[in-house]
Amino acid sequence: DLFKGHEATKVKQGAASDRVLVTGVQPARRRRETRRLDAAHQAGLQEGLRMYRSMFDRGSLGQLIVDFNEFKIHRVNHALCTMTGYSADELLGAPVAKIFPPDRNPTLDAVARLADGSVDGYSVERTLQHKDGTVFPILSTVSAVRDETGKAVQALVLMQDLSEHHEADRK
Repeated sequence: DLFKGHEATKVKQGAASDRVLVTGVQPARRRRETRRLDAAHQAGLQEGLRMYRSMFDRGSLGQLIVDFNEFKIHRVNHALCTMTGYSADELLGAPVAKIFPPDRNPTLDAVARLADGSVDGYSVERTLQHKDGTVFPILSTVSAVRDETGKAVQALVLMQDLSEHHEADRK
């Protein structure tokens, strides 16, 4: 059968004859394979998302996601809470300046370049402020999270405490 495995629709053409119009471009087997690939793709996306969440939440570096429109903290991990002495609830929705004292963190140019697409990320030594008011040096690596148009909508910030390195340098 020439059209076996294809979708077909009978079309009445006048009163004289019945004709079969093949409407499926892909054979039924190929459509099933496409559905299986779509399911495998979805499963892969879910696995990637699960792995990302695990790395973010359990990572040894302090991490946060900043909303680019308002410069407010959107998400934090446990390591950052430990570094700063704040709970996640205290940080979520707070301005970034709560933990990055603006007078000690002159990175406006780097943030502007990240926002305009000149760079996708940067690393810089900065100062982080603990809840008790003490400040300490960190290495901050910032990466832009862009929407489908390329606009920076969030920033992913990874932080490594450099206190021990600075202490060793002083000795």
